[in-house]
Amino acid sequence: MNAAFMELPEERQQAILNAAYDEFGANGYDRASTNAIVSAAGISKGTLFNYFGSKSQLFKTLANFALGLVNDVYISQLDSNQTDFLEKYRQATQVKYQAYRAHPHEFGFFNALYFYDSKEPVVVKEVKRTQKIRTEAEAFFSENNDTSLFIEHLDPTQAIRLMQYCLAGYERDMMAGIRNHATSLESYDLLWEDFYRYLDLLRSVFYRKGA
Repeated sequence: MNAAFMELPEERQQAILNAAYDEFGANGYDRASTNAIVSAAGISKGTLFNYFGSKSQLFKTLANFALGLVNDVYISQLDSNQTDFLEKYRQATQVKYQAYRAHPHEFGFFNALYFYDSKEPVVVKEVKRTQKIRTEAEAFFSENNDTSLFIEHLDPTQAIRLMQYCLAGYERDMMAGIRNHATSLESYDLLWEDFYRYLDLLRSVFYRKGA
């Protein structure tokens, strides 16, 4: 990425990056088309390569931005002092989806990157970085939980695992709902109300009464 790109208005920079995020996110590194990127961004291929040098350098730039953003607006915002598993999940999900709504292109790219299977060295390196971030997030949910809040006869590890399975499925549905109602604040609020009810239902099943 050269100085000419940095001199562009911020909105123009973001439009070019978004076009690249969407293409790499939808098609992976190997099948991603620079022709499609320049068409979506409204620039020439020569201009794209003048800005970024090569397809691999463009990809590396996108990964650096996206992974840094995910760390800054999501991972670093997780409350390490929270020990109630469901409250932890509630807070983290709010942070995550507020970040997702503000940066959908970057988060879409980040989510797709985890499943890349390209053998290109630059891709392998960024996939490993993505996996590391995801491992940190998983550890946040799996560790430092106050299991005394759970019903006595439940195995704590199994209880957490079952809740994670339930929440992962719900999260997929919630993401689809947020995508479908991205411009409707009223619909967005309804999704959150439903999510809170779902957490309350899980609490009634896995937690001691009053916990």
